Amino acid sequence: MKHIDKQLDIAFSRYIRLKYPHCVLCGRGPTQCAHIFQGRANATKWHEDCAYGLCVHCHTKEHAQDGKPFESFARSLLGDDRYYELVRLNNAVSKTPLDEKRALLDAMRDFLKDEA
Repeated sequence: MKHIDKQLDIAFSRYIRLKYPHCVLCGRGPTQCAHIFQGRANATKWHEDCAYGLCVHCHTKEHAQDGKPFESFARSLLGDDRYYELVRLNNAVSKTPLDEKRALLDAMRDFLKDEA
């Protein structure tokens, strides 16, 4: 299972960096994949509403501030209802089933292949 998680991490990061070539906070590039929620929550780890592109400066700054300003930005972008639904999903104790991981990885690979 760890192998597919690593593959998903790599594909998802690339997907987010392609989707957001410029930092959503300052407009600079290149970007890194930045998650709204810290930690290893499987339920939101590869959810595209939970990750955005940040430049290395803004990403480092957000981690130094425990991600709170970035969470506020995401909340304003997503709206309260969607944001709190993602918080609920993030806090749920659940693991993504292997078949869902495989389907997500296949979808990411298809998208990335089309972008190449």
